[in-house]
Amino acid sequence: MNNETTRAASVLRSLSLPDIVESQALASHLHLSAKTVRRYFQAGLLPGRKVGGRWYCSRRELLAFLESRPRVAKVVLASLGSEEGQA
Repeated sequence: MNNETTRAASVLRSLSLPDIVESQALASHLHLSAKTVRRYFQAGLLPGRKVGGRWYCSRRELLAFLESRPRVAKVVLASLGSEEGQA
């Protein structure tokens, strides 16, 4: 696991995400548009399931997925605009 992946997982753990996150809420937490988050789900850049026309993911799956994908971790850190994202 590289530094960006570790930092991104740490930042996401510090967010007050519920166990199951709907795409709108996730977009808000990540400072991305809902459309961008839906595209990430559709492209497999974020783990999720579509239920009744809405995308959802579990907090645990999101963290595990992020820890295994350094490039996605970098995008998440950049979207958060945190100092951690500026290596």
